[in-house]
Amino acid sequence: MRVLKFGGTSVLHGWENLLQLVRSSTEPMVVVVSALAGVTKALREKNMSFVRSLHTEFCATHELPSSCQSMMWDHVHHVQDDLMRISYGEKCSAVMVAEALEAPYLWADASLVRSDGPFARARIHSLRLDPLHALLKEHRVVVVTGFIAKDKDIGNTTLLQGSSDATACALASAFQCKAEIYTDVDGILTADPHIVPNAMHLPYMSKEEAKEMGFAGAGVIHPLAIDAAGSSTIEIINTFTEKKTVIGANSSDTYMVSFLPCETLISINDASLLDRVGGLATLCTFIATSKISIKMLSQSCSQQNISFVVDRLSQGNRELLLERYAHVSFEPVSIVTVTGSHLKGEVGIASLIFSAVASIGINVVAIAQGSSELSVSFAVKVKDGIRSAKQVHQWLVEGCMW
Repeated sequence: MRVLKFGGTSVLHGWENLLQLVRSSTEPMVVVVSALAGVTKALREKNMSFVRSLHTEFCATHELPSSCQSMMWDHVHHVQDDLMRISYGEKCSAVMVAEALEAPYLWADASLVRSDGPFARARIHSLRLDPLHALLKEHRVVVVTGFIAKDKDIGNTTLLQGSSDATACALASAFQCKAEIYTDVDGILTADPHIVPNAMHLPYMSKEEAKEMGFAGAGVIHPLAIDAAGSSTIEIINTFTEKKTVIGANSSDTYMVSFLPCETLISINDASLLDRVGGLATLCTFIATSKISIKMLSQSCSQQNISFVVDRLSQGNRELLLERYAHVSFEPVSIVTVTGSHLKGEVGIASLIFSAVASIGINVVAIAQGSSELSVSFAVKVKDGIRSAKQVHQWLVEGCMW
């Protein structure tokens, strides 16, 4: 059994590769598809003319039957229904791929993938595999939509970021096979190549490392998709070159550098936090009720000084914090994170990281390391973020210290 997932670019620009990959196998196969590249964004913006013209051109180029086009026009009736409209990207892709492969398709929001949570930010709760098993008894290949699901209480939902990957990983876990994620990049690199041109390809890495990288800003695969895979291996494969990264039990033999470009560092210095039971809980509850996610947290042992990083903060929330605490400051920062299993117990690695940054005259304004010791994060001024990431990568990964 195989579970393959094709991203939007792989469907749009890698059509022949997709068909060849599926047709060349003799194994039973579930093919999970995303919307064509650019379609989901256009559907969110109600740019129907772009969606129609792209699909019309695609069907004409690849000589797909008229039934595919009739499917596309149906979304016009749901222009004002955000969920139904946005879901049509994946549904159109599923119909087109299924027609080309002469295979049946299933829409995940027809109770195949069950979710819970807000309709636009749901998470996979469970799978209802009976319909899929029934089709696989009659057909070698079944095409399934990613991104969409159904909640038993609120009906159709769309999943969180990286959700098509999560759909494929959950199915791979259910079938106890690997998840093959086809995309337009060479698997996972030691850094974002747009920021660090000398980033190196990683042939393998552990799930723990991949999750840390995902939380720290690497966008190749979302941590929730890794969780959905359970014990199944995940392969991130370039549709066009077949270069890949295997995410499984084996740890990488190098370090990875991730980068979050513009966040807000909030620093609170208030004696009321000192030895106050529940002081930190009160602060974190306030942040949570404001629907703000804390990405990094650092507290001094005196307990009266705490810094944390968030991705956004409204003016109203700023004013509330200023009212509650004696000394509060806000500073835009970038976060650089070094990830790797070798961080655990490595003598002198922190010295090396911060010496690299100091060597180019950059000041670190906050530091955080989790108890797993798989990663260490630090905040610098926004203008220093890219330079810091490049320098740390050069010293730790490229080995060009002098």
